[in-house]
Amino acid sequence: GIAVNISTSASFFHSYHLAISPDSDQVAYVADITNGVGELFRVPVEGGESVKLNPPPVNSLADVYDRYFEFSPNNACVVFIFSTGTSGQELYSACEYNFDFAIYLPIIQK
Repeated sequence: GIAVNISTSASFFHSYHLAISPDSDQVAYVADITNGVGELFRVPVEGGESVKLNPPPVNSLADVYDRYFEFSPNNACVVFIFSTGTSGQELYSACEYNFDFAIYLPIIQK
C-alpha cells in the first residue's frame, strides 16, 4: 500500500527504539519536539493523532529513556522511564483509558 506518515513533526526522532503494541494497532515512539527533550508518543498504526504520554517536562534536562518503554500485554498501557528534569529517573504508566494523566510508579531499590 501507500506509506502513511503517522508521526508528529519533530526536530529529531530517536532511532534506538519504537514499540508496536501486541495487537499491532498502536506504535509508541520517542521524538524531540522542542528544546532537545525526548518525549514519548502513541499513535495508531493506520494513522491518526499522536498522543503525548509523558508528564510535562520541567526543563531541557527532562527525557524519556529511549530503550525503556513497553506496551502492556493487553495493549492498554505503555510503561516508561522518564525524568521531568528536577529529579532522577521515575517509572510511569500511561493507559489508553486516560492518556491525560500519567501514573507515577515509585522504584524501590534495595
